Formats: sequence, structure tokens, C-alpha cells
Amino acid sequence: MNLLDFRTTSLWLVWEAVRAEAAEDDVELAESELIGLAPLASLLDVATHAGIPADRPTAERLAGAADFLKAARLLAAASPGAAPGRGSRHIAE
Repeated sequence: MNLLDFRTTSLWLVWEAVRAEAAEDDVELAESELIGLAPLASLLDVATHAGIPADRPTAERLAGAADFLKAARLLAAASPGAAPGRGSRHIAE
């Protein structure tokens, strides 16, 4: 998927939309991959969505955004029906 304007379509929103679509087919997203460059503001947008205050240092906000995404993946994997062997398939986005 190519994203042209993160202000129109946020990185976190894309992940959630793809995750929801995949879940309808009992597919759990394992990871995603960013190829190329992303504007710093697009990653800070994830931090804002995660509730990391804008007045925190940039490095702390980026770390918080990464923790938020990791926690979201772990929660999705722990949800009922998402465990391997129960009909779910695992793919990487």
C-alpha cells in the first residue's frame, strides 16, 4: 500500500483498518514494514494517538509510539480466536 499524505490517512489508522479487514477472515497481522522514508510528523502522529503528550521529548514520543504499536499487536494476538491452531492464519502486511 502506498500512502501519499499521512495527514489524510494516518499510519495508525491504516494499521487498524487492515487489521480489522484481516480479522474478518480470521487472519492476524504479525507485522508491517515501512519501505522508504516517513516524515517525522507521521510517526509523532502515532504518538499523539497513543496518548503521548506533545510536550515530551521527541525520542520519548517515538519510543512511546513504538510501545503502543507493540502492545496493540500483543493484544490482538491474545484475543479469542486469534491463537494458532484455532483456524487463524498469520501473515505479514
